[in-house]
Amino acid sequence: MALLFFESLSRALAITLVQRLVQMRPTLPRDPRIERAVRFIEQHFQKKISLKELASVAGLSSYHFLRTFHSTVDSV
Repeated sequence: MALLFFESLSRALAITLVQRLVQMRPTLPRDPRIERAVRFIEQHFQKKISLKELASVAGLSSYHFLRTFHSTVDSV
C-alpha cells in the first residue's frame, strides 16, 4: 500500500516537473542529457517510466540525474 502511494506521488511530481520544464523550455540552459530525457518522456508518456530508465537515457546515475534535472527546472 505504501509503495503504491509513493509510486503515485513520484509520478505526479515527475509529471508536474516535466510540464513546467516543457512550458519554459526556451529559457532553460541547454543540457543535452536532460533534453534527451525530456524528449523520451514526451515520446513515451503513455507508459510507466522509471527514474532508473530516465537516468539511463540521460547517461547519468539516478542520483545525478535527479540533481541535474532539479537544477535545470529550478533555474526557470
